[in-house]
Amino acid sequence: MDPMLQCEASYPTLKRSTNVAFLCVQEIAAHRPSMSEIVSMLTNDIVNLPSPQQPAFSSLKNSFKTKAYSINCITLMMVDGR
Repeated sequence: MDPMLQCEASYPTLKRSTNVAFLCVQEIAAHRPSMSEIVSMLTNDIVNLPSPQQPAFSSLKNSFKTKAYSINCITLMMVDGR
């Protein structure tokens, strides 16, 4: 974790929060948790979180080219460097 964030949260707490965030942006809405499930996931340490699947949007970047793709065909961007 970046020390500049000056966050007092533990690594397991940050990992859990990130995992829940990934669950919330899954491509298929039926695979996303409900708000009550999200609250339970964030407040209950006993719950084993499911593994997130494919996100609805992903972006690939490198120093020469930028490509962004959306699985639902809403966004398609390709930028090539000189």
